[in-house]
Amino acid sequence: MRAVNLYFLTQSEDEAAFSAYENILSMRREPKQIKIHEQNCLRRLAGHLSSAGVPLEAFDGFFFSYVIEHISKEFDLLKIAADRSQVLNIELKSQMTSLDRIRRQLVQNRYYLRHISGHIHSFTYVTETETLYTLDDKEDLIITDFPELAGICRDFGPCVTEDIDTLFSAADFLISPGTTPDKFLSRSYFLTTQQNDFKSRICERLSSSCGPLYLCLTGSPGTGKTLLLYDLAVTLSRAMRICILHCGTITENHHYLAGHMPHVDIRQTSDIESSSQLSGYDLILVDEAQRMTEEALACIREAVAKRRSACIFSCDHRQVLYAGEDRRRIADRIQEISAELYRLSDKIRANKELASFTLTLFDLTKRTYLYDYDCITLIYARDKKTAESFIPYFTAKGCVLINDLPEYSCPEAQSGDNVIGREFEHVLMLMDDRFYYDSEGNLQAADDPEGRKLYRELLFQGVSRARETLCLIVVDAPELFAALTSIRVRHG
Repeated sequence: MRAVNLYFLTQSEDEAAFSAYENILSMRREPKQIKIHEQNCLRRLAGHLSSAGVPLEAFDGFFFSYVIEHISKEFDLLKIAADRSQVLNIELKSQMTSLDRIRRQLVQNRYYLRHISGHIHSFTYVTETETLYTLDDKEDLIITDFPELAGICRDFGPCVTEDIDTLFSAADFLISPGTTPDKFLSRSYFLTTQQNDFKSRICERLSSSCGPLYLCLTGSPGTGKTLLLYDLAVTLSRAMRICILHCGTITENHHYLAGHMPHVDIRQTSDIESSSQLSGYDLILVDEAQRMTEEALACIREAVAKRRSACIFSCDHRQVLYAGEDRRRIADRIQEISAELYRLSDKIRANKELASFTLTLFDLTKRTYLYDYDCITLIYARDKKTAESFIPYFTAKGCVLINDLPEYSCPEAQSGDNVIGREFEHVLMLMDDRFYYDSEGNLQAADDPEGRKLYRELLFQGVSRARETLCLIVVDAPELFAALTSIRVRHG
C-alpha cells in the first residue's frame, strides 16, 4: 500500500468514481469501496486544513484506511515520519458518539502505534458538529482547533510513503498468555469489542448466579479464546478463588503465570483424579476443553455441583488431535450442559496471507491469486535423513519446530500438546507421503498405525500457531510438493 496526497484525493467530486481513484493512488492489494460519508469527511477535513494554511506538499504521506492484517485493526488516517520520530493519527466520524468512546479509540490506537514512535499526535474529527478532539499529555480528551492540527502537518517533514506493513510485526501487539506471559501480566493488550462484550456479559451472569453454572466460550483458532479466559481470571480473582485447567502440557510459562496471578492456580487437566482436588475453587476455567477426558469432566461437574460454583469452558470442537478425543465428542457434551454459549468470531490473530494459505492447504478449491505468499517457505527433501539435516538451519533462524510424526528424530521439536494455546512468530513443520489430496482437492492423511493420532488435525494445530511465517519441509512426496507449490503460483 502507498501513501496518498490527501488534497489530491479529495478533489474528486464524483462519488461513484472516488473509490477507484483512491485505489489507484494507494495501490491497494485488495480494492476498497469507500462510503459516501467517508468521502465527505475526507473532503471537509482537507478543506479545513487548507484554509488553516497547510501547503500542498504537506498533504503528502497519508495512509488512508490502513488495516493491520494480523488483527484487522483499522486506522482512518496515518502519517509516519521517515525517521520514526513522530506519528500522526486522525480518526474520522460523520456523526457524534460518546466522548468516552472517542477517547478509548485514540488511546487504543496509541497502543498499536507506540512501537513505532513515542511521539504520537492523536485527533478525531466529527463532521456533524465540526469538532476536532485530541489527547493531552495525560491522555484526557480535549477539544482543539484546526490551526493546531495544521501546524503539525506543516512541520511534519519527510514521511514514510510505502511498505507500511513492514512497520507492524505480530510480536508488537499480539499477546498470548502462554507465549508472552510478561506482556499479559503487565496488561499490555486490549480486548476486541466482541471480547469486551462477552466479558461484561459473563461477569454479569456470574454475579447474578447462585450456581451451579456452566458457560461455554467457543471460536476458531485466532479469535482470542485463551486471552479472554485468562483476562477473566485476572479480573474475577479479586473476589474469587480460581483454577485454570489446561488441557495440554503445562509449560514453564504457565508456572510463571500462576506464580504472578494472586488467587489463581493453573493445573493440568490430566492430573485431576477426583472432585476433591477442585473443591476449594469458586470458579473453574477450562482451556481447550474439547480435549478433556470424560473422567475429568465428571470431576469438574461434581465439584461445581457440591460447591454450587461455576465453570467456564473454552473449546473448539474442530481442534481435536487424537482419535480418542474425536470419539468422546466432549465439546458437544459441554454445549449441552452450558447455560449460555459465547461464540467469538472476530479474528485477532489473522495474518491474511497465512490464513489464506492455510485455508487452501486443506482445500485446494479455496485457492486465490490475491497473495504472493511471501510468508510461506516450501522446501523439498528427498528423504528422511535430508529433512532432518535441514531442521537446524531453520531453527537457528528462529523457527519453532512442531512435529508429531514419530519417524523423525527431532529432539528440539514441540508436540501438538505442548503448543496448545500458544503462538510463535515462525513455525516449521514436516509433511511426507502420509498426506495427500483426494479427488475433490481436500487434504487427507493416512491413519496412525496405533490408532491414536489424527495427523491432519495435528497439522492444522501446528500451522495455526504461526503468526508471521510458516515453513513446510516436504519429505519424499513429489505429488504433494507439486500441489503445495501450485498454491503459491500467482497466476492461474
